[in-house]
Amino acid sequence: MRSRILIVDDNQDTLITCSAVLSKAGYLISTATDGFLAMRHLNEERMGLVLLDVSMPGMDGFDVCRAIKGNSDLYHIPVLFLSARVDPGSQAFGMSLGAADYLSKPIQPAEVLLKAKKYCLKDPPPSP
Repeated sequence: MRSRILIVDDNQDTLITCSAVLSKAGYLISTATDGFLAMRHLNEERMGLVLLDVSMPGMDGFDVCRAIKGNSDLYHIPVLFLSARVDPGSQAFGMSLGAADYLSKPIQPAEVLLKAKKYCLKDPPPSP
């Protein structure tokens, strides 16, 4: 079974680039443009990894990560932040919420692929 990755970003260019790189590598891709849609996907599909932007309207990435890590059905899913907010305080805060890693924008496709290979769950538990 191929692993599914959820990419959450309100920037279409990031969604397109990450989706292309990861789907070419064999991952199944779901996308969301805000935190509320991300949570809907997470509650409906088995995910092996979440790539998550920090700055989004409504429910930001920090809120989504907090919701994932606070949910007993979802906490096991690795979260990688993708953000232009690369100051040490934002990175430390994201990691303190339980993120596995924090990648800076603009994204580097090779780095995204490397991190996906490192963190993506091969056999995620069933959806709630």
